[in-house]
Amino acid sequence: MKSLHPLSLPLGVFMTIIKITDKIYVSGLVSLKAKQESGIRYAINLSGQRHKDAGAEKQFRLIDGRGNKSERIVKLLEIIDLRIKHQKYPLLIHCAQGKSRSPAIIALYLVYRGRFSSFEKAVDYVASINPGTQPNQNLIDFLRKEVIPLIKLK
Repeated sequence: MKSLHPLSLPLGVFMTIIKITDKIYVSGLVSLKAKQESGIRYAINLSGQRHKDAGAEKQFRLIDGRGNKSERIVKLLEIIDLRIKHQKYPLLIHCAQGKSRSPAIIALYLVYRGRFSSFEKAVDYVASINPGTQPNQNLIDFLRKEVIPLIKLK
């Protein structure tokens, strides 16, 4: 596991930017300074919350559970692909705590790109690198039942 930059947040939450692949990193809310020190070139925020000095980042609010649209999640995967294609990496994908939404989306992206044949194996892989991974079961069920079939068709 390669952790790049620890950051203490106001409520005593300890956040670390963790490398999942050569191009994709995961964390909770972190500052612009932490991103810069880690070499992050682009960030996608899935939480709808922002660190007080996060800097510019793509806002893509994802509900941690039910209520997301399948097509919107596929669009997010396409956005991640475009960022990587245009060399906007290291790419940070983060949510509020870095344990549910962002690891689940990174695992989904790994399936989307063919790195894993099963979503469960991809989640296990992400969790092996990011031990704080604890995806919301409703979110996992939604991604498995509603989104995986769409990305397997592409």
